[in-house]
Amino acid sequence: ALFIPIDDQSAMRHCCGKWCFWAGVAIVAVMVHIGVNLHRLLGIGKPPLQTDDASQCTLLPGPKGAEDVAIARNGWGFFSALDNNNLVDRGVVACSDDSIGGLWALDVYATTANLATAVPVRIVDGVRNAKQPCANYHGLFLSNATDRLYAVVHHGTFSAVEVYRVVYCRTREVAPTLEFLREIQSDAFPNMGINDVVEGIDSGELYVTQWLSFNVPTSGRHHPITLIEKVQSFALLPIFLLGLRVNTVHRCTFTDDPAVPAVCTDAFGGKVTMQTPNGITTTPDRQTVFVNDVSDMTITAFRRLPSGLLEPANVIPLEFAVDNVDFHSDGGSHGQLWMGTIPELGKIIAHIDDADEAKPPFAGSAAVVDRLADGGWGPPRVVYTHDGTKLSQVSCAFTHSGYVFLGSPWSPGILVCPARAESAAHDHNIDPATPQ
Repeated sequence: ALFIPIDDQSAMRHCCGKWCFWAGVAIVAVMVHIGVNLHRLLGIGKPPLQTDDASQCTLLPGPKGAEDVAIARNGWGFFSALDNNNLVDRGVVACSDDSIGGLWALDVYATTANLATAVPVRIVDGVRNAKQPCANYHGLFLSNATDRLYAVVHHGTFSAVEVYRVVYCRTREVAPTLEFLREIQSDAFPNMGINDVVEGIDSGELYVTQWLSFNVPTSGRHHPITLIEKVQSFALLPIFLLGLRVNTVHRCTFTDDPAVPAVCTDAFGGKVTMQTPNGITTTPDRQTVFVNDVSDMTITAFRRLPSGLLEPANVIPLEFAVDNVDFHSDGGSHGQLWMGTIPELGKIIAHIDDADEAKPPFAGSAAVVDRLADGGWGPPRVVYTHDGTKLSQVSCAFTHSGYVFLGSPWSPGILVCPARAESAAHDHNIDPATPQ
């Protein structure tokens, strides 16, 4: 500074002052943004959660982590088995447990007729070999129009979408069987980073949500090995706190010939990004696709263009975080969106590093949004809330014959509870004649 003219020193102080001022403003703005985002996500200031009586609920034995459900046209339900916490935390080491993973089937009609005899059956196991250490299934979509079941699967070292043909037996009491057709893989799919899937305009098109920006290390999220894995693991928290929109939905086109690679591209054509796109569903005519954004607490309805790209049509604001979402055209004259909710997201985040057996119970709900006559959407309404004591954390939900069925991303079993009177009288019941 001794060699800098006085006028230049004054100019430097003035310039530094301006830069320091705007840098301070930017830091304050970021902190306020983070605070508002956390306040909304953690539910700070919301009234205490009111739960329903759990004493009449029955926990059916079955998959560890019945993360999603897809209802077949004959009244059977397919459930995915995920055990999300175990696979994400421990990586491929968790694949050694033969009891986790696979696809399960449950006769929903028979379950509501006699809960005492209802037992889910495992129809696809958690395949384990050198290439595919395990098969933990995430989001599901069953098309009653094409008799295809689409399943997001995590093999421990990579993630993909499996496509099955659903084969129905002549007697409804026998579970449908699944005929494997092919697996959809893409370099754009992060390991453990894709979440849910839905059929597109026909059996040669699908959409799959990407909710994580990076690969989960094959050694587990707590044990990154390479430098890039360590940097990516460190970046996940700032991305979450800032609510950055860095994820997307993929559109894949393919044939039934597994020798012909699928072509997967950005379903938004680079024009839209989302925070954490999770559940995805569609209308029977396949012209509208709904995507739930967990962190943003919204469901966006996208219009399918002739090109197959999706463009935003309208946004449905939510009062809570939501996991899976399903459109049902038989729930009233205009249709409904059913969802499993995460009302205690802050509590879940606070205990995210705890072992499953050490976690406190996390409450979860079944909720509905009704489509109105004018094409708009009503406010979300909770139709049942479980306190988490029998099934911790809810990821999927539906009702049938006066009962609510609940699944979880990691808690064992399928919970069946008597629905509230108003829900049993007016809400979704399985209609085999309704294509989806």
